[in-house]
Amino acid sequence: MNSILLTYSQGEGEHFITIAHAQAWALVAMDEARSLWFTRAAMSTARCVRLVGMMGLHRLDSNLPEEEHPIAPMIPPHKDWVELEERRRVFWGSFCIDAYASISAGWPSIMETTQVWGSFVGFMV
Repeated sequence: MNSILLTYSQGEGEHFITIAHAQAWALVAMDEARSLWFTRAAMSTARCVRLVGMMGLHRLDSNLPEEEHPIAPMIPPHKDWVELEERRRVFWGSFCIDAYASISAGWPSIMETTQVWGSFVGFMV
């Protein structure tokens, strides 16, 4: 966890807006929830969800042109199907963690479900 927090003090934010950081915060939140540290888990969940939102993972499959989105995603476009699928899974994982945290604590959800433009994870056929 120290290495995650260390990257927040470097540069102007370009070091911690990555898929790996969102995954790390999701894992930290799940571990904190299992340890019954619900307030800490809620804060780690919030970090994960905000990173996912900043990267634009909630609109991976949007049909709207880029100029109609209010904020451009802060990561480059995916290179292949595997990278797209990883982003989808990170998004849906953070969505589930956010839902679990809000249901268990009684707090409002961070994600706006009306803003989600993602399909479910893909399956190889």
